[in-house]
Amino acid sequence: MSPSAQTGEDSTPIARLAVLGGGAWGSVLAALLAQNGHDVALYVRTTAQADAWREARVDPRGRTTVHLPERVKPTADLAHALEGADGAFFVVPNAGLRALLEDVRSTGSIPRLSVSCSKGLFAPDLNRPSRLIEGMLGGDVAVLSGPNLAAEIAEGHPAAATVAHPNEARAAQVQGWLSSRRFRVYRDDDVLGVEVAGATKNVVALAAGMSDGLGLGENAKAALITRGLAEMIRLGEHLGGRPRTFYGLAGVGDLIATCASRASRNHSAGERMAKGEAARDVIASGITAEGIATAQAIDTFAETHGIRLPISRQVAAVTRDTCSAAQALEALLAGDARTEWTNTAG
Repeated sequence: MSPSAQTGEDSTPIARLAVLGGGAWGSVLAALLAQNGHDVALYVRTTAQADAWREARVDPRGRTTVHLPERVKPTADLAHALEGADGAFFVVPNAGLRALLEDVRSTGSIPRLSVSCSKGLFAPDLNRPSRLIEGMLGGDVAVLSGPNLAAEIAEGHPAAATVAHPNEARAAQVQGWLSSRRFRVYRDDDVLGVEVAGATKNVVALAAGMSDGLGLGENAKAALITRGLAEMIRLGEHLGGRPRTFYGLAGVGDLIATCASRASRNHSAGERMAKGEAARDVIASGITAEGIATAQAIDTFAETHGIRLPISRQVAAVTRDTCSAAQALEALLAGDARTEWTNTAG
């Protein structure tokens, strides 16, 4: 299927939707859905958080400037959030996804359509978030991915995303919920490729952040990004994704945004590790840098299956404290250039 776009200005029926996760991206998604006329329950973990959102209509932690429309109803009652929902957006870090799914299952209110917004891969077999949702809840699962820096979208800057589902009508349904003139949503059917791209670009963003933290310059970072794309495609093909997907919004688009912007959490985490901070301390500080766990999972998988992924290998080594960021980047930038770096077989 060729990716295609649609705006929410056409006759998309009003839906009742649940956004599970009140972080920066979850709250921005809730606002986007409500701006398109949908009724949205924004589920957060505590009553205090729900009250803070409900009273101020702005992020109590100041992560974005998003203002929640009145159609968004913050709640700490998961069963209420899911009751009668036409769809549920799962917008939590990978580490918290399984626990959330267990809670959803315990309510007995299984969404008609789940939308996975998590970006990561689970060790040891690189299981994907959508597969975990499908396995624990059943039903239809779509994937939303792309270059979506929440703070920019909250400020009304134009952006685009990809929704993936093997059934075009299901993808179009999610597309209709979200699309607008400022937020363009394209659909595709390569769910695996979209998900792997969204996870692996975080690993490259860690390397790019390390490069910036070490002051290596734009040329070095461009080389890392280019080699990183080759790695993303190599792993994606091995797992069954289409190379074309990685040249789209979910691949190159997201890669550029996360590697070039200091608003990217993975880029910021890479910079901090370049300055000597341990990965465990970066995580303990509260930053959600999915690339740290993903790099380790990918490296272990690549070692087992004989896949050449040098950036993932070096980033994983830094996150495991077996080498410094400077040593890792020196090894990468002085590595074997026997083939042009964009060659996926190289």
